[in-house]
Amino acid sequence: MGLLESLWWGSLLLSGLSILIAGGLVAMRAVNVVIEGRRARRRDELTTYIVVALDADSPTPDFESRLNGRDRDLLAEVAMELFEMVKGGHLERFTALLKRTGVIDAARRRLRQGKSFQRVRAARLLGAYGDEAAADDLFLRLRDRDVNVRLAAATALADRGEVRSMWELVHSLSYAAIRSTPRLRHVFRGFAVQHADEIIALATDPIGRHLRPFLIDAIGHSGRFDALPFLIDTAMSDPDKQMRAEALAALGRLGHPDAVDAVIGGLVDSEWPVRVQAAKCAAAVGIGEAVPLVERLVEDPVWWVRHQAAESLSSFGEVGHAALERLALHNTPGALVAQRTLFEKR
Repeated sequence: MGLLESLWWGSLLLSGLSILIAGGLVAMRAVNVVIEGRRARRRDELTTYIVVALDADSPTPDFESRLNGRDRDLLAEVAMELFEMVKGGHLERFTALLKRTGVIDAARRRLRQGKSFQRVRAARLLGAYGDEAAADDLFLRLRDRDVNVRLAAATALADRGEVRSMWELVHSLSYAAIRSTPRLRHVFRGFAVQHADEIIALATDPIGRHLRPFLIDAIGHSGRFDALPFLIDTAMSDPDKQMRAEALAALGRLGHPDAVDAVIGGLVDSEWPVRVQAAKCAAAVGIGEAVPLVERLVEDPVWWVRHQAAESLSSFGEVGHAALERLALHNTPGALVAQRTLFEKR
């Protein structure tokens, strides 16, 4: 066999293999379409069943007895989608339905024994619909080997407003702090009122050092004025700019006039994130003596500081409006911000 003939047969073989592979991919796609179609139809059937069951006076055992493991997975998906819409008595019926059909028990098993993504999904479901026993399981998952599962369990407990120990919670989440900022804020805000004393203590304890920004944020949602000295001291003297900024944000949410010294100091801070939060806090608390400094920040070198300072001035009524009008007459970047703010607020 010559070289050209060998190349020809090799090309033919490769072409045949390509056709077989392409055919196999097409067949797999067709099978997946069929499977997804069946899954979607079954999902619609289950959704219809749920809607009917929520309005029914009694359970429908015939339908429930025909449910299998895959149906329970679909029911769990539908349950999470409907959670925000099901309220009051319907929520109680829905929770009872999930228990009767074995969805809750299956979720508890997966929370203990499933793969990581299954444990995360189970935690979310149990946070929405679980009972006291489920809360015990969620608390145990705070010691899970996977940080995503620990965070999902903590989020579920926050949604339920249940936690056995804030110290245990903080210990379990210490290494999740870098990558999950919004969810960690949600978690600690969920406990801000009920566990304010522990959160305030943790904010000053070394065990909470990785989570201090979220603990300080939670204090701002606690409504506890006895935390003002800690927040003011943090805003004025903490070496970390993030802590100073978080403390000013918390002071703004508490809205207490004792924050004046911290705000004045923050408005001249060397770090722009601190100046931003100080300007917002000045407006939130209504600190009139801060207006000249806020007016000066409209000409700050950082555009976000300029924007926030102008927004804050617009909250000070006639005094702030007059300051914006003065700034708008200049030929500077701050003048453009002042002009836009006046136009938007008129």
